[in-house]
Amino acid sequence: MAAMRYLRLVFLVLLSALPNRCCLLCQLRLPPRPRPIDHFQLPSAERIASPESIAELCHEARRLHVSDKCRQGVAKILCSLADLIAAKSSECIASDGEERCAECSRRNAQIANENFWALIWLDSLGKMPSAISEGNHHWLGEYEQCVQLKKSGSFDGRYCLLKLEVPDSDFDAGCPQTDPLEIDLGICAPEHCSEEELNAILTSVSPYNLTTRCESQRKWPLTSQIFMSVIVVWITILLAGTAVDVSETKDLRQSDSFTRIGRCVSLRLNGHEALRTKRTHVYHSIQGLQVILIAIIVTANCYSYMMPYIENVLFSYDAVRLWLMHPLNNFSMHIDAVIAINALFTSLLLRKTLITTLDVKKLYFKRLLRVLPAFAFIVIFMTLMFERLSFGPMWNHGELVERCESSWWKNILFISNLFDVNETCVDGGYLLALEAQFLVILAPLLHISLRYQKPVIVAAIVGICASIAYVFYMVYTNSLPPSLVLTVEPIPTESMKLYLDAVYTKPWSRAPAFLIGFLFSLLFTKTDKLDEIIATATWLLLIASSFFIVFALYPYCTQMNESPLFSAFYAALHRPAWCLIVCMIIYLCYRKNGREFGAFLEWRLFTPLSRLIYLVFVISEPVSLFLFSSLHRPLYATHWSTLYIALGTIVLSYIVALALDVFISRPIRNLFIFVLEPYLQPNQTKPYSDDVVEE
Repeated sequence: MAAMRYLRLVFLVLLSALPNRCCLLCQLRLPPRPRPIDHFQLPSAERIASPESIAELCHEARRLHVSDKCRQGVAKILCSLADLIAAKSSECIASDGEERCAECSRRNAQIANENFWALIWLDSLGKMPSAISEGNHHWLGEYEQCVQLKKSGSFDGRYCLLKLEVPDSDFDAGCPQTDPLEIDLGICAPEHCSEEELNAILTSVSPYNLTTRCESQRKWPLTSQIFMSVIVVWITILLAGTAVDVSETKDLRQSDSFTRIGRCVSLRLNGHEALRTKRTHVYHSIQGLQVILIAIIVTANCYSYMMPYIENVLFSYDAVRLWLMHPLNNFSMHIDAVIAINALFTSLLLRKTLITTLDVKKLYFKRLLRVLPAFAFIVIFMTLMFERLSFGPMWNHGELVERCESSWWKNILFISNLFDVNETCVDGGYLLALEAQFLVILAPLLHISLRYQKPVIVAAIVGICASIAYVFYMVYTNSLPPSLVLTVEPIPTESMKLYLDAVYTKPWSRAPAFLIGFLFSLLFTKTDKLDEIIATATWLLLIASSFFIVFALYPYCTQMNESPLFSAFYAALHRPAWCLIVCMIIYLCYRKNGREFGAFLEWRLFTPLSRLIYLVFVISEPVSLFLFSSLHRPLYATHWSTLYIALGTIVLSYIVALALDVFISRPIRNLFIFVLEPYLQPNQTKPYSDDVVEE
């Protein structure tokens, strides 16, 4: 038995050490694997096509074919540098007399003092750092110095980031360059120069292809101002409702409508409900497993989110070859496990309550009220507010805002996963879309299975087989990757995008997860303990299967030489197999064969945390992006630093999720139920427990 406990502990560690890269667009933005520095034609003075002296540059700047203010800004930089160099290099001759020498020294000192800002400007420019061969392509310069020059009035500038495409050292002119080194070079440019003008000026003196992105003034459009005003008004209403609740002592059933509305939005009551640990069901291990899986996923996403913002990109690629780190790389089954657990839990709670079609409609309505208010708030916030929260050399979310402005409605309607992966606002919205789509199917399945259980089981099994066949066909015929993994040489973007669009986000390819959860709910009929030998054999089988699923892709990640047939079989089967393993763990705990593992999963602390898992999953993306992109320096990544960041992300995501639940979801849900209460009560055969709505 001691050996069995040890194996269970190992299994728990394995299960909890499987961070994944389920961030969708992260897979399309991974920086390339770094190459040695001598592979590239790095910048040098000989390659800069410019006059030989600063004085000549000053003269040339006055003849630039740009707007007057831009020309004046460029000329001010170069001419100030010329004056500073001239003042520092000129010598006052003592033989001309003491008075004239002193006057010369004062004049040079005055010129140097007036133009000293140009030296600060020069110091603010991005320069070649160390560790380029490890992927340090962020030559950001000093953002703070550029800002300070503007504040002091010395130079009217703004921070701009140039993306230079440095070709290979053996690159021949006229040949297409498919894999250049992309360097982010920071400069403090004249504020009145447009990005197009800067491109024209810099292209004339640079041998490299480049694009320019400048920091713009953060204006608050009318829509953002209205959104902020609505937030202020809503918080005022919540505070007023809380005051009414605190001051009112009458019983709720005897209170007038005004008092009941106040209690609907009361922060005290909603906070108490959000944090309660009371459970009205016996499937306690489910909630613990939900919380653990979401914590794992958020941790893993930090590994993906950070890659564009670190200076040692090679750290991530080198970790692929370490087999002990492989559980950090192979991932896709975790999202399927979350889907399967939710389908299992919903089926167990609702199977005997969905007697009529009206019960099904009420379920849809209550689940929509649970999820939509907070999720819609997040989508609107990302569209109108997120870009204006911070600043810095790596703060660039214009593309995210553009996606949100054109695709926000797809997220709110829970159909974002049916479109191109680039046509989504909130990256994690695909999971909520999948859950909503599966719930639309699951509720009728539960209702019909009360009368026609065997046909429903057959239909579910056929659906699982059809989905597996579809995934196998898509992966095999299109040579797609078997999973979302990081490999020693990055998977081509085209293949990864097709995998995301055709396999990873589509409900027909993820259907086995929710169907397996539904089918497993039929097994929860007995509560007595399983025979110890059977339970031990089952645990051993689960552990062995888990190790195979996790490590089977190690050769593919390190050598990329797996056969297409194996990749297709793995892609089609590993996620359903993982769902079976997770559901079986829950079943063993339900049958009291989980021992210490089961006792841990049944901890009451997991009850309130499990109610927030989907909000945490969605919120963790902007939380991580805010942290990494608001840094003014690239991060040097280690496993310990990343784990610390992940822990902070989890805690902060839960805090924000709890705030959204208490401030947005519950008040709106309570108000709707209060208004529609007369229509919800009639013909209800059996009242839903709180767990049906909450969990």
